[in-house]
Amino acid sequence: MTAVCAMDFNAYATTLKSMGFQEREDMAQYDAVHPPLRRDERTGRFEEPPPQFRRLPGYFFSRGDFIVTIHEQREAKTPDEKLRHICVKFIGIWQQ
Repeated sequence: MTAVCAMDFNAYATTLKSMGFQEREDMAQYDAVHPPLRRDERTGRFEEPPPQFRRLPGYFFSRGDFIVTIHEQREAKTPDEKLRHICVKFIGIWQQ
């Protein structure tokens, strides 16, 4: 990821905002994760825990009729500083 991580997500987001693009949280996509059934210790019955929602990779920015999407990826799983560093994996631009 070293060559790809030269493209820093935060730098792109900051530059887009300085160019008048607005981050579009309303376009974010989420996925529901359904945890496994668990047994209630009091009743012995299995219960389905509520789904947990997680945001899918991808941030959206718009200016006028242009949309920019940036998909990010962590630089590495270890060490911690690389885990927290967000790299650009994919950039898409389209016009509405």
